[in-house]
Amino acid sequence: LPFFKEHGNIYYLADLYNNIAVLYGRKQNFQKAIKYGDTALIYVSKTGAPQYILPLRITYAQFLNSAGEHRTAEKILQNVKNHSYFSQLKSPFKKEFYEAAYQTFKDLKKYEQSLNYLEKLKKINDSLLIAQRDTKFAELEQKYQTEKKEKEIYRLKAEKAIKEKALAKASRRQRTLGIILVITLLFLSILALFFHKIMKQKKTIESLQRDLHHNVKNQLSIISGLVEEMAEKVTDDEMYRNLMDLNNRINSINELHRQLYKNPRIAEAGMKKYVDKIARSVMETYRHPGVEIQNEVDENIRIDPAKASLLGLIVNEFVTNSLKHAFRNRDKGKISIRLIKKGKNFLLRLKDNGPGLPDDLDIRRSRTFGMDIFHLLSRQLNGKMQLSGKNGTELTIEFPGKH
Repeated sequence: LPFFKEHGNIYYLADLYNNIAVLYGRKQNFQKAIKYGDTALIYVSKTGAPQYILPLRITYAQFLNSAGEHRTAEKILQNVKNHSYFSQLKSPFKKEFYEAAYQTFKDLKKYEQSLNYLEKLKKINDSLLIAQRDTKFAELEQKYQTEKKEKEIYRLKAEKAIKEKALAKASRRQRTLGIILVITLLFLSILALFFHKIMKQKKTIESLQRDLHHNVKNQLSIISGLVEEMAEKVTDDEMYRNLMDLNNRINSINELHRQLYKNPRIAEAGMKKYVDKIARSVMETYRHPGVEIQNEVDENIRIDPAKASLLGLIVNEFVTNSLKHAFRNRDKGKISIRLIKKGKNFLLRLKDNGPGLPDDLDIRRSRTFGMDIFHLLSRQLNGKMQLSGKNGTELTIEFPGKH
């Protein structure tokens, strides 16, 4: 305190007095908490900055309420609510305000007002919960990828152990004719038993994989619904478009899990149907009836889910960028999507017939969000990316078919 008083920094002084008040509040010494909180308000009022004044008033009202001075707390909270800056307060401060108002009016037995603030507190808690769910989604995706790799390692070890045991049994059949016959019969019996066991394990693993895809699909659907609900509530057009773009990315991953859940060949994804679903979803978002999507993906191309999800995100991002930028103020347009087998590799080619990219754009140094996504996903595919802006925009990525 003497140090900051000497330097005359009222922001630090207000913050320091408020911190001391909070400490006394935690020790249940509310009279001292009120004393230091009052001093903090005096200093912060000198700043004239409502973004600092209002949070300290809310804290001060909580001390008054804890000390039983509910009427004074009510006046301070009403003053905070009526302030023109109240609507700009960040969510954590608004949460503290609703908690303080709910408790104050409850203690004053003004139950209707108390209930009103309790409802507002619930809504803001729900919005904070959505942010937490976004974080949990990223954690779930990481856990899913780890679990999938562990299952693959377990399957390979089981196959190796079975093969080694079969070879050891086969070598012993060469002793005598009688022994060979007995061992042969024994081997066939054991082989039948192991075959039955392997088939049973395979069905169990496929069942677990289907359950996993189903659970991930359901969780992604919940997150997609939350994003749509958030988009309906925002008034800013750019924020609305960003939320819808995010929702399309979520849906591109969700569509893969939906197909894998229904597909009898659970270890592979059919790319033509998957790409078609993603393109149609983006078209429904941006509603450009004059734009034609040409899906030139071969019906027989099937790719493992890890690579398929990356390709889905790339297709989603390219079609989104084309609809947003390439055909602005244009009645007609065409986007072609092509995926072919090239030796041991695959070649993805995405092209639109829009105006292309600016001549002065350095593709290698461009740090736009869309460009970052293309570079990141192509690296995860271990692929080579090329982007051309002549005669429309064309993106090609060549990547290996095997891990």
